[in-house]
Amino acid sequence: MTHDTLEQQIKNKINTVIRQYELGVTSTVYIPTLREIEQDFFSDDLSLQEEGLKGLDDLLLTLRAWENYFEASSDHADKYKDMFVDSFNNFDEWYQFLEDLVADAQEYHKQRIEEV
Repeated sequence: MTHDTLEQQIKNKINTVIRQYELGVTSTVYIPTLREIEQDFFSDDLSLQEEGLKGLDDLLLTLRAWENYFEASSDHADKYKDMFVDSFNNFDEWYQFLEDLVADAQEYHKQRIEEV
């Protein structure tokens, strides 16, 4: 996959994540954070890129923690869990999408390092 194609694919996935969060009632706190992560990740500064990549990975870990919380919580957990996955069939599908986003970001970062 070309560098530019991969960059566009990552941006599209980040926008999908943001749309998912905009649909949730309590999750809008992630929108500014994700925009900052995106800005860092696509910076020309490799150290900022690494911070952006770490930010994406941290987001993924946070969502896995939420999934664990939802599964351990009350009978109403499915209602709240569904807020995070409006366009996906289930939380695992959503999480797989995010794992793919992080994998794409890691590949993109690797390509950027090789260019330098």
